[in-house]
Order: sequence, then structure tokens, then C-alpha cells
Amino acid sequence: MCNLGLENWPRHWRHDYSDRVSENDDVASPLPADFLVGQDLIAVFQVGWTVLHRDLGMYAAERLIAVLADLRCSDRVIQRNLDSLRFDLSRLWREGRPWRAHDSLDVLASLDILAWTALLGLISECPVEHAAVTAASPGSGVRSVSASAFAFISENRQIAAIHEFLQLLPDLLSR
Repeated sequence: MCNLGLENWPRHWRHDYSDRVSENDDVASPLPADFLVGQDLIAVFQVGWTVLHRDLGMYAAERLIAVLADLRCSDRVIQRNLDSLRFDLSRLWREGRPWRAHDSLDVLASLDILAWTALLGLISECPVEHAAVTAASPGSGVRSVSASAFAFISENRQIAAIHEFLQLLPDLLSR
């Protein structure tokens, strides 16, 4: 979490060492080597937690809601459960707690087991990157993954890879 906080430390909080940061630096620019000497780790953790919540948990739920709005299934029971998931997830997303729809996500297992597994890890109170994120990608050749094969998200590059996976959801869930 702290690593995410460091990678995403807001530019406007850099006043203590502004002489070492140029005006053109963005949020992802490197911090000075002695940054942690005078910094409260709780604040660094909170920045990381905010990024994880906003850019993964909330984003994954928002993306799934959008996909579900267009997803149609010929099985009426599955379609009813997909509609119910979209309704519940939308309400909980607006409340900032999409992980509370965890049990409703089970309907996705009937469409794509790997996408479902990956989304369970992403739409969680503490999102994690399950190996299913990579396995669900077209051409991966992976047919199964261990339930315990997950990684804590600590870098922006992981978030970017997960965002790429989330763009594949319409294809994965409509196969």
C-alpha cells in the first residue's frame, strides 16, 4: 500500500522539497531518496489505499456495471440474475461499497469462470490481482488457476494491466 502511495504521491503535496521538483512533473514523477525521512507513513499508506479503492475496486465495479447494461443472455434465469447484479452493484457503487455485492457476482461464473474469479479479487474491500486476470486474456492458453494464486497490488503497472483486462470484459462475458 505504501508503495502505491509513493508512486502516486500528489504533486501539490510536494511543498517541502519543491526546489527539487520541476513544474512539469506529474504525479508519477520520482520522489527524492530522502522523502520518507520526514514523511508520515500513515499518510503514504492512505494515499495508496485511496488509489487502490478508487482506481481498482470502484473502477472495476463501474466497468462491470457498464458491461452488464449491454450484456444479454438467452437463458432467462441467468439474464434475471445479471440484471439483479447490475442493480445491486450500481446501488452499492454509489454508496462506495461495491464489494458488498460479492455474492451476487456468482452469476458471472456461468459465463466465464476466469473472469468471475478475477472480478472477485478486484471488487473487494482490499482488491487483489488474481492470476485469473492474466489467464482470462485471449491467447493465454491457461485453462485453470489456483484459488490462492493472487498478488497484492503495489505498483501502477499492475493497475494498468488490470485496466487492460477490464476492457476485455464484454468479450469474455459474452462468449
